[in-house]
Amino acid sequence: MKQSLVRQINAGFSITLVLVLINGVISYRNIFRLVDNERLVRQSHQIIAVLEDTLSTLKDAETGQRGYLLTGQDQYLEPYNSAITRVSEQVQTLKQLETRTTQPQQIEVLEQAITAKLTELNQTIQLRRTGKFDEALRIVRSDRGKRIMDNIRTQIAVLERQETDQLQQRTAESQQHLSSALFTFTLITGTSLILLALLAELVRRNEAQRQQAERSLREREERLQTFVKYAPASIAMFNETMHYLAVSQRWIEDYHLGSIESVLGKSHYDLFPNQPAGWRAAHQRGLAGHSEKCDEDRYVLLDGSEQFLRWEVQPWRDNSARVKGILIAVEDITQQKRIEVALRESEQQFKATFNQAAVGIAQVAPNGTWLRVNQKLCEIVGYRYEELLACTFQDITHPADLDLDLSYMRQMIAGEIQTYSIEKRYIRKDRSIVWINLTVALVRDSDGQPKYFISVIEDIDHRKRLEAERQQAELALRQSEERFRSAMEFSGIGTWDWNLLTEQVIWNDNSFRLLGYEPHGCEPNYQTWRNRVHPDDIEATEQAIQSAISTRSFYFSDFRVVWDDDSVHWISARGRAVYNDTEQPIRLLGVMLNITERKAAEIALQQLNATLEQRIEDRTTRLTEINQELEAFTYSVSHDLRAPLRIMQGFAQALEEDYGTHLDDLAHTYIQSISDSAVQMGTLIDDLLSYSRLSRTQINLQPTELNAVVDAALRQLHREIGERHAVVQIRSPLPSVIANRPILIQVITNLISNALKFVEPSNQPAIVIAAQVEKKLVRLTIEDNGIGIAPEYQDRIFRVFERLHGIETFPGTGIGLAIVRKGIDRMGGQVGVESQLGHGSRFWLVLPLAST
Repeated sequence: MKQSLVRQINAGFSITLVLVLINGVISYRNIFRLVDNERLVRQSHQIIAVLEDTLSTLKDAETGQRGYLLTGQDQYLEPYNSAITRVSEQVQTLKQLETRTTQPQQIEVLEQAITAKLTELNQTIQLRRTGKFDEALRIVRSDRGKRIMDNIRTQIAVLERQETDQLQQRTAESQQHLSSALFTFTLITGTSLILLALLAELVRRNEAQRQQAERSLREREERLQTFVKYAPASIAMFNETMHYLAVSQRWIEDYHLGSIESVLGKSHYDLFPNQPAGWRAAHQRGLAGHSEKCDEDRYVLLDGSEQFLRWEVQPWRDNSARVKGILIAVEDITQQKRIEVALRESEQQFKATFNQAAVGIAQVAPNGTWLRVNQKLCEIVGYRYEELLACTFQDITHPADLDLDLSYMRQMIAGEIQTYSIEKRYIRKDRSIVWINLTVALVRDSDGQPKYFISVIEDIDHRKRLEAERQQAELALRQSEERFRSAMEFSGIGTWDWNLLTEQVIWNDNSFRLLGYEPHGCEPNYQTWRNRVHPDDIEATEQAIQSAISTRSFYFSDFRVVWDDDSVHWISARGRAVYNDTEQPIRLLGVMLNITERKAAEIALQQLNATLEQRIEDRTTRLTEINQELEAFTYSVSHDLRAPLRIMQGFAQALEEDYGTHLDDLAHTYIQSISDSAVQMGTLIDDLLSYSRLSRTQINLQPTELNAVVDAALRQLHREIGERHAVVQIRSPLPSVIANRPILIQVITNLISNALKFVEPSNQPAIVIAAQVEKKLVRLTIEDNGIGIAPEYQDRIFRVFERLHGIETFPGTGIGLAIVRKGIDRMGGQVGVESQLGHGSRFWLVLPLAST
C-alpha cells in the first residue's frame, strides 16, 4: 500500500510537472505569436501611414511645382524641395517595412512611379526656370503628370487595402492567440492546481502512512524481539556491529549465558571469542544482505565436547530496506545426529539381521510384488534374488493356499485384523513343494494407506514332513494297536498288568478265559491267579517271577492251571518288570497263552524224536552206500571206457598212416573226426574221473600258499596263455589258506582255463587274480574280460554237463566248473560268480585264512 501511494505521489508530481511545462510551452508559443502579430499590426499601421504620407508629400511637391510654374518664384519651390527629400525617405521606409503581403515589386513599381512623377515635376520646373513656361504648360496640360499621379494613388490605394486586410487578419489572429493562450493557461493551470491538491492529499496520506509504518515497525520490532526472546529455538538478533538486540531464552540456555538482560547490548564476538572464521564470514555476508544457511556444522565447545548445529543467518532491514543487522537461528542437532547415527547403526543391524536371519524375511507390495527379500527366503524357494523380485508371492504360492492368504490380506488392508500367521505351501523354482509358516504385518504410510507388508517366512517343511510321518506313524500305531488288540483277542493271548505297589491287577478278557473265569467274573488279583495255578507249579512259577524282578530280566514260565471243572490247561506266561527312578520295581507286565495243544504236540514230538534219529542214521548209511556204489560205478565206467577209446584212436591213427595214401579227402575227414571224438571223449572221461576222485578221495586240509598254487596253475596253462597272448595280473602277495593243495591247483587251473577260453577271439584275454581277507576268510577272485554270463545261468554253470555254448563255439566238457564246486565243497569253502553278459566275469572262492 505504501509503495503504491509513493508511486502515486511521484506520478502526480510528474504529471503536474509535465502540465506546467506544456502550459509554459503553449503560453510561450501563444505570447510569441501575439507579440509577432502585434509587431505586424504596428508595421501595417506604419506602412499605411507612410503610404499616406508619401501621397501627401507628392501632393505637396505637385503643389510647390504648380506654384512655381505660376509665379516663377523660388519660394514656392520649398514644398517641392521638402517633398523631394521626404519622399525618398518614405520610399526607403516602405522598403524596410515591406511585409509578406507587400511585395518588393509593388514598392519598386511605386518608387518608379514616384520617380517618374518627380522627374515630370522637375522637368516642368526646369523649363519654367529657363523661361520655357509654355513648354512647361504643355507638359502640364498633356496630363502625363496627372496619369502618373493617378497611378501612384492607385498603387498606394492597393497597398493600403492590402495592408488593411492584413491588418484585420493579424488583429483577428492576435485576438485568437490571446484567447487560446488564456484558455490553455487557464485549463492547464486549473489542472495543475487540481493535481497539486491531489498531491497534497497524497503527501498527507503518505505522511500518515509513514507514521503508521513507523509505529508498525516499532511494534514489529518489539514483537520480533519478544518472539526472539520467547522462541523455543536458539535465535539471536544482532545489529550491524553484531551486538545483541534480542535473544531467545533457548539461546541463553544452550550457551549458558546467564540471562537475556545480561547479554543484550553485548558483542557476540566478546561472548564467543573462538567463533570459527567461517561463521564470522557468514555473519558479514548476512550483514551485506545475503542469506546463509548450513544444515550441518560441527562445532567444538570450550570443554572439548562436540556439537552438531544447523544454523541460518538472515539479514533484517528497516523501512528503507537497508540492512540493520542479522538474525541467527541455531538448532542443536547433536541429539538428532546421534539418533541418525543410531538409526544408521540400527539400519545396518537391521540389514544384517534381515539378510542373515535364520528365517525368510520380505517386504511385499499390496499387489503382491516382492519389494525386498533376504537370502534365506531365496534359499527356501530356490530362486535367485533378482528372479524372486520379478515375481509376486501369488506366483509361488500353492493354488490351494492362495485364496486363504489373499483373504487375510484383504482383511488386514481393511483394518479388520492387525496381523496373521498361516502355514502354507510355496512352489519352489524346481517345482517342488515347500511348507512354510507365514507371519504377516502391514505397514501404512502417514496417510494411513497401506504401504507394504512385512512377511516372515519360516521353513517348516522338515517339521511338516515329520508331522506327516508322525501322523502316519500314529495312524500306523493305532492300526497296529488295533491289529494287535484284534490279534490278541482272536489269538487268545491274555495280557496282565500287576501293580507291585498297590497289588492291583488288570486282566484282559482272554486272561479271564485262560484261567477258567468268565470275563470280569471275578476280582483280578494275585491270589485269584495263584488259586488257579497247579499246586505242583506254584513254587517254580513264583521263583521265576522273583528271579525276573531281581535280575531285571524277562519272565518266562510255563505252568498249569486247574479250572473249576478240574480240567488242566497249560499256560505259557511272559513278562517284564518296570522300575521307577529309584530302581524299585513298580509293575510287572506280561502276557499268557494257552499252550495246552502245543504241550501235547511237544509230548508227541518227543516221542517221535526218540525214533527219528535212528531212522535218519539208517537212511544216511543207506544213502552213503548208494552214493559210493554210484561213484564206483561211475569210476569203473569211466575207467573201462578208456580201453575202447584208445583202440579207436590207435586204429584211426593206423588207418591214417597205413592207408592214408589210398583214401580220398572225405575219408581223411572221417578219420580226423573219429580221432577228435576219441580225444574229446577221453577228455570227458578224464574230467569225470577227476570229478569222481574228488568225491572219493580222502583229502587233508593244511595251510597252503596261494601264490604257489597260482604259479603252479599258470605253469600248467603256460602254452594256452602264450597262444592267446593273455595278460595275467596277480595282485600279490596272496595270503595263505587252509586247503588241499592239489585240489586247489585243479580248481584254480580250471578257473584260469575258463578265463582264457571264454573270450571273444578278437579280444586279448586279460585276467586279474586278487585276494581279500575278511574275518579270517580269504576271498580269492579271478576276473576276466570274457563274454560274461547272463544272471539266469550263473547258478547252472556249476552243475555237471551244463554248457551255455555249443562245443563248436567254445570247446569243453561241461564238467570243469562242477569240479571247481566239488573241490571247494570238499575243502569247506564257497564258490560263486559275478558276471554280466558281454562285460566279463569275476569268479570267487572263499577259504579259511591260514594263521601265520
